[in-house]
Amino acid sequence: LRFKVSDINLVCKNTILVSYPKSGRTWLRMMLAKILKDTGIDTDKNEMILCTHKNCNDIYKDYGKEKRIVLLIRDPGDVIVSQFHELKVSKPWQLAAPNTTISQFIRGGRLEKINKRPDASGIPLDKSGQRRHGINSVIDWMGEWFADLKNIKEHKIITYEEMKKDTFSVLKEVVEFVGYECDNKHIRAAVEYGSFSNMKKIEEESPAKLNDVVDFKHKFKKHGNKENPNLLRKYKGNFGKSKQATRVRRGKVRGYLDELSESDIAYINDSKKYLLHLPLKLILRGAKY
Repeated sequence: LRFKVSDINLVCKNTILVSYPKSGRTWLRMMLAKILKDTGIDTDKNEMILCTHKNCNDIYKDYGKEKRIVLLIRDPGDVIVSQFHELKVSKPWQLAAPNTTISQFIRGGRLEKINKRPDASGIPLDKSGQRRHGINSVIDWMGEWFADLKNIKEHKIITYEEMKKDTFSVLKEVVEFVGYECDNKHIRAAVEYGSFSNMKKIEEESPAKLNDVVDFKHKFKKHGNKENPNLLRKYKGNFGKSKQATRVRRGKVRGYLDELSESDIAYINDSKKYLLHLPLKLILRGAKY
């Protein structure tokens, strides 16, 4: 079941949130949407900032060079494992072959020949204009962004790991950087709304999963005696719009270490050595990718 995405107005038009798929973007968007809602903004028609997986050159081309950037990153090992599990459930045709194993997926391969819908995967393009999967694709994307940040006057890097450790502080930093005014009580309410348990509940009990109906204007009907709690229901993306709950899986930092074989872990850790442009500010804050 697919839902039409309404035209969404951006409340803060000069800032863009950039991330590689499965880095925690949905989580952050949920919390930002909660802040909008609690400050009187209709989240069916508005989103706080533009969110994209594009590289720096494409952002320049599509939106100009004056945008402020929030770059959200996550340990590449966790990104690629999370991506595999989502594609396996929701978009198996985008794996290199029907029986692709996680070991094969981690090591990468071209997606272009098997992806008949070029924009369906959400996986960014590489420099040759093709989509890849694999740990090295994630690392290349991150490395290019780290190198390009020196050309962006105003930017902020946040990490999934920091968000897990101190969600309130990171969310407050993002909101202040964006320039949206709200009180600490709004931040706290957003953190609670975006908790793993609440997001899991929202996804698993979504009208789409429960075969609830949608009227001809694409507005969710009430679920029981409560309105549908998914504040991303009108946004571009799949959260709460599929019968399969795939967006909220584990949410664990470095969870790949207890999911993979020793050889797969070794391959990921060896690949991460090529992440050459890790900014000093991240190293000082404890990032150990």
